[in-house]
Amino acid sequence: MAVNLKLERSLVEVVGGQEVILETLNHSPTEPIFRQNGYEVNGDKKSFALEFDAANSEYVQIDNDYGIITSSDLSFYVDFEYDDSTPEKTILQVGSTSGETILLRQRATNRALLVIDGSLGQKSVNINGLSNGRHTIEVIGLNIYLNGVLATAIVEYGTVTLDYVSYPLLISAGESGANFRNGAVYGFSFQGELYNLTEGLGNQVYGSDGTIGTINTSHADGTLRTNFGQWLKGDDTNGWFSYTV
Repeated sequence: MAVNLKLERSLVEVVGGQEVILETLNHSPTEPIFRQNGYEVNGDKKSFALEFDAANSEYVQIDNDYGIITSSDLSFYVDFEYDDSTPEKTILQVGSTSGETILLRQRATNRALLVIDGSLGQKSVNINGLSNGRHTIEVIGLNIYLNGVLATAIVEYGTVTLDYVSYPLLISAGESGANFRNGAVYGFSFQGELYNLTEGLGNQVYGSDGTIGTINTSHADGTLRTNFGQWLKGDDTNGWFSYTV
């Protein structure tokens, strides 16, 4: 039996020749009904993950300039998979390549590099303690946390001005179109807007404030590659897997 995910609104079972509704499926243009276990039930969406392949130049671009801030007001979070077989790859970038930039890159030798480049020059901070697998890096003001534990601080650069009016937030896309990375991202936030990746299908993600992010791939199959390759369902216990056609 084939189920049209755009048309179906309920799960039914035939009992005594009559259809009995087992579950009602909620659906809106920005909240697809497909989810980790196959459906969204009663608005309870589960988070997915996004897999990126550097060979396909895959990344997410966020349609929000986020204005002008200082580094002491900086706030971002990224939950990602580290793989030391692909060093010097970008995890998160916002700003230009010539200045007013925040750049978080995974590096070899079990570390990440955070670069803040603004009105007072450039500050680079090594974040040590990474190993192959899933990690979180969070920056709140001048403090940098690795997996929830304070790793270091950037107090001396607390007044760097960062101008994001002209440059989008990019996840897994490097500067000047290079340094794309392999590996999954399980969620991220920037300046208080959270992207939980609850969509599960399609080439858009939605922030908690309604900002739209576009999933990009250079793969010849386009959206088919995104739906059945980039989007992952599952969990840390049983593993994460792409959908099958």
